[in-house]
Order: sequence, then structure tokens, then C-alpha cells
Amino acid sequence: MDRVRYLSLPERRHLETQLAQHVAIFEAVETGEAKQPGARMAAHLREVLWTVQRLNVACPDLFGD
Repeated sequence: MDRVRYLSLPERRHLETQLAQHVAIFEAVETGEAKQPGARMAAHLREVLWTVQRLNVACPDLFGD
């Protein structure tokens, strides 16, 4: 995942999205909501997976089979 983070650094929108998702997860946990932390984490992980897939297409030599 460090490679994905590093390759995503130049994309300002990506960093803003990731930060907003982390804040949303934290706030859901902090308020004690039962289902919201899991739902927000699932949304975050979908975004991460999409980023990995996109980077794999853009930089296939940096990712293994």
C-alpha cells in the first residue's frame, strides 16, 4: 500500500478525498454510531481498490501479476 500512497501523492483530489474519508470514519467511531463506521470504511476501501486498479493500468511495471 505504500507504493499506492506514494504514486497517488501528485493527485491533489486523491489526498483530499482520502483525508475526508479518514475524518468521516473517525467521526463515526467517535459518535458511537453502530453501522456508520463500517459503511464509511467500506466506501474508503472501495476508493483504495479503484486507485490500485487505476495505477496498475497506468504503471503495470510497478505492480506484480
